[in-house]
Amino acid sequence: MNQNLIVRNFLLRSNILWIALSLSILLMVFSCQTDQSSSLSSSEQQRLDSIAKREFLKYFTLASEPRDADADTLLKAYERTDGFRKNIYYWTTKVGKLNYGFKNDTLVNIVDAIDIPKSKPEEWVLKQIILLKSKSNDRDINPSAVLKQLIEVRAEAEKLNSIYLYELDNLLAMSYYSNRDTENSLTHVEWMKRNYLYADHPRFRQMYYDIRFMLSLNFKDKIKTKEFLDSCQSLAIALNDTLALMRSYDFEAQWLKRTGRTKEAVEKARVYFQFANETKRYNALKRYLNFAELFLANSQPDSAIFYLNQGVKLDSIQKNDTKDLAGTYYSI
Repeated sequence: MNQNLIVRNFLLRSNILWIALSLSILLMVFSCQTDQSSSLSSSEQQRLDSIAKREFLKYFTLASEPRDADADTLLKAYERTDGFRKNIYYWTTKVGKLNYGFKNDTLVNIVDAIDIPKSKPEEWVLKQIILLKSKSNDRDINPSAVLKQLIEVRAEAEKLNSIYLYELDNLLAMSYYSNRDTENSLTHVEWMKRNYLYADHPRFRQMYYDIRFMLSLNFKDKIKTKEFLDSCQSLAIALNDTLALMRSYDFEAQWLKRTGRTKEAVEKARVYFQFANETKRYNALKRYLNFAELFLANSQPDSAIFYLNQGVKLDSIQKNDTKDLAGTYYSI
């Protein structure tokens, strides 16, 4: 073999070795970058999960507008991570913006397909809450099968010592209220309060007093009813919450009607009704029906017919869309 051939073979082998070495280095760098990216993605998802847990737990303590804006921001952040479609906290955040009894088969099917064992109790309970929230109805009688499932899941959540037990009591309270079972509804409202970590927060207490007032209308003790109403209004003023204060005027109108002071009831309801129309809140048929009933009680049938017709007309083009729990209870 001549010298030129030896040199050429040496260079060829050297190039092959250099290419192989270069490829190995590139693969190592790429692998490190992938691992780092995966680690960052995992770390970011854990951070978002922590935020989502906190937001869900504090849901009843947050004002509705900032709460929805924060949820939108959180959802967008989740959607930049890998595997968010299989993350139950992402869907919990998404469903938090929807009404009870929401109709979204695609969402429900995705959540139902997420495999979560009971060895992850909080995630398992959240999945059940989402599925049950889609089945529950806050404006009509709930089928016995839904109520049975709610009771069974709550019992399991209690065994698992879930921190989200209060939300199942919330669902059961509304379901019983929808089914005109005030006694059981009251039981679960009290259990919800007992099981909620932030039950002493002013906004939760405001919601609690709103609900207790509406439930108390079905009981004979009118002194308690007035006490709950006073608490509603005091907290609304303390929190500078115009919506809650206006809602309390509507509550007061119902109380005045029950105590035979129909003229005062109409005037108090008129303040709320004007506010509701101006702000486009709670404009469902039930609002107009309540107003019409007050006019009837005050011997003003023409006004009653007018507002009932207006309500029917509006309800055909605009559905009630309230995320407020007390407002939901009241819409029954």
